[in-house]
Amino acid sequence: GKGELQFCPNLDCPAQARRRLQHFVSRGALRVEGLGEKAVELFSDAGLLSSLDSLFDLDWNAVAALEGWGEKSVQALREQVEKAKEADWPRFLFALGIPGVGPETARALCVPFPNLDSMREAAGGDKAEQKFTEVEGIGPEVAASLISFFREPRNLEVLDRMVAAGVSPLPSKSLASGGPLEGSTFVLTGTL
Repeated sequence: GKGELQFCPNLDCPAQARRRLQHFVSRGALRVEGLGEKAVELFSDAGLLSSLDSLFDLDWNAVAALEGWGEKSVQALREQVEKAKEADWPRFLFALGIPGVGPETARALCVPFPNLDSMREAAGGDKAEQKFTEVEGIGPEVAASLISFFREPRNLEVLDRMVAAGVSPLPSKSLASGGPLEGSTFVLTGTL
C-alpha cells in the first residue's frame, strides 16, 4: 500500500531495493528527472540498478540499449545523475530512506551534523544516542534508527561506493552559517 514507507534496515534487501531506489530519486529526495518509478523498474529488471550506489555507476551504453532510451534521454539522465552527486545534504539524508527521518527531521539533523562524515562519526561514537537526541525534535526512536543505519556495514559500503563515485552532498545554502541572513528570524505567514 501507499502508507508509511517501511524499509528494512539493510540497504541490500532486494525486495525493497526498488522501493528504496524509487524513493532515492523521487522529487522530495534527490529529484533525478527522467528516472520515475517505471524507469527504475526497467533499469532494475535490466540489472543496471540494484543498490543506491549503482545510480552513480550506471553503464550508459547499456542504458542507451534499453527500449525507449535514445541518445537525448540518456544524455539528459547523465546530467541529472551528475547533478545529484552534489545534492543538498538534507535532501540526500532524507533520500537514504532512514525510518523516521522525513524532510523536516533531515533538515534539523543537518545543522549540528553539516556533512555525511560528521553524521557517520556521531552514529559510530559511544555517545551517539545523546548526540542525536540533543537535536530538537529527535527522540530516542529516530536516534536508534540513525545509529542502526550508520552502523550497518552494508550501508557503509554503499555510502563508501557513492563517495568513491564522486558523491559529495553539499551543506544546504539555507543552513550555511555566516551567510547574510544569519541571525535573522523569518516569520512565514499564509501559504507558500
